[in-house]
Amino acid sequence: MDPERNLLYCPACNSKYDVSGVASGKRFVCKTCSILVQIPPELGKEPFFKVSESKEVLKPELILDETAGRPAAGENLRFSFTKMAATENDYILLDCYRGQIPDPSKLAQVACHRRRGIGSDGVLLFGPSQKADFRMRMFNPDGSEAEMCGNGIRCLARYARDHGYAAKPEFTIETGAGVKSVSILDRGGALYVRVDMGTVKVEAPKGKTVRIEAAGRAFEGVPVSVGNPHFVVFAPDTNAVELEKYGPAIEHHQFFPNRTNVEFVQVLNPEEVIQRTHERGAGETNGCGTGATAVCGAGVSLGLTKPKIVLHLKGGDLEVEIGAGGRASLTGPAVEVFSGSWPSGASGTGSGQV
Repeated sequence: MDPERNLLYCPACNSKYDVSGVASGKRFVCKTCSILVQIPPELGKEPFFKVSESKEVLKPELILDETAGRPAAGENLRFSFTKMAATENDYILLDCYRGQIPDPSKLAQVACHRRRGIGSDGVLLFGPSQKADFRMRMFNPDGSEAEMCGNGIRCLARYARDHGYAAKPEFTIETGAGVKSVSILDRGGALYVRVDMGTVKVEAPKGKTVRIEAAGRAFEGVPVSVGNPHFVVFAPDTNAVELEKYGPAIEHHQFFPNRTNVEFVQVLNPEEVIQRTHERGAGETNGCGTGATAVCGAGVSLGLTKPKIVLHLKGGDLEVEIGAGGRASLTGPAVEVFSGSWPSGASGTGSGQV
């Protein structure tokens, strides 16, 4: 923002706008790249705008209030996105420093679809925070918002590092489950992300399980909170579990008022397990970081595992360690797969507008 001339540069394509007379906090659609651009609350304080060499000065149109849920009817916006993955748990990451997302819940329902959208296990919103260095919000494919996501936060941390937002290898991220500390680790040239997952809360007496009945059979499991809910069931063979049948039934069981994630776990030895996860609002996923953390907590509570374990998931391996006071750390890789742009109405039915 140029405070003397009231010029604003689009953070995506660098087009120059004269926003004289437009109130702070309002948004408009960039004529060049079609992303949503927000006018910052203090002129000259926004550090993410580039210096433009363009001599053409545009006037913003389709001015939106900050409270507006969507643009004018029929307007089809184009969103830039980055596809990230961690243990084959894949996410659509939207950089909110580059433009606001009016209705992320609606967008997630359309964009996550494997055939009509981009395809992913969820949508991550990356943006500023008043409590931490950055903020993460995560939306499941059904549009519900998750409190926390272990694989998602590692993807978001890797994005912050690779795209120049994080100047140091250690920083903090605000989530719905509180502020989390993350560290970027270099292991022989391969980058891993370690996340302080906070305190693991096993919601059953030590050494005890909870019995529920779902889909016609009984399950003995351990309810665990890692900022979001999990139900961990130990089984002799995870491959034999009909997860597509029992996962949704347990997720929606009346014992869990906010629904739950479900883990079936096979113990190979006290330091190594196999994990399958039915993720709340998503179905079976190839990796789940909060689930891995919950599995370690449940294993320690039942005396089946040590407090430091390696978990084998369909998408790769994760490491979890629970220290003093039940505080856990999660370590694993996260990578950028590709980036692109996607029109919000790409479903072809109009239901994709946000």
